[in-house]
Amino acid sequence: MKRAPDGRILVVSDTDVLINFLRVGRLDLLCRHADYRIVITEHVRGTMGAPGEVTDNAQLSVLDAAVSSGELEETSLTDPFEIGLFASLNVFLGRGEAAAIAVAASRGWVVATDDRRAGRESQSRLGANRRLTTPGILLRCILNGHLTVAEADTIKGQLATRRFAVRFSSFGDLLRKPPKP
Repeated sequence: MKRAPDGRILVVSDTDVLINFLRVGRLDLLCRHADYRIVITEHVRGTMGAPGEVTDNAQLSVLDAAVSSGELEETSLTDPFEIGLFASLNVFLGRGEAAAIAVAASRGWVVATDDRRAGRESQSRLGANRRLTTPGILLRCILNGHLTVAEADTIKGQLATRRFAVRFSSFGDLLRKPPKP
């Protein structure tokens, strides 16, 4: 796994993980994560002429500010391998998922996605332990002391009202029994 100059693991996030943090007003947890340097592709904001996947104006404003301030980094697919893999994945995955997997596969990064199909594809192309999910990122925030279990459970509840449900009742359960990879 590649690391940023500050030692954090480089992670390319697709849109669904990013939107989860935007929806609960906690983009700061991605921007300032102790273990991960989160990067997005141009497909998220739509900076290459095509519409972006973040369509809510308020969310887009927060995202634009994070990129402008350097808290989040944006990258473009430039390598022929990345572009080719993106094209082949975009046949059955969304643009954000396809771009994130293409970047991660090409650059040796980790991918952040909650999409099941993209998760299976990322494991097939990247191998085990190269995928993060929203709950996994929140769990690392707890372990790093940036969130309490109660705060993470509140976020989990907020996300559940937005049709993002998980199969555990509390992050405290995960601390007692580590999740399966």
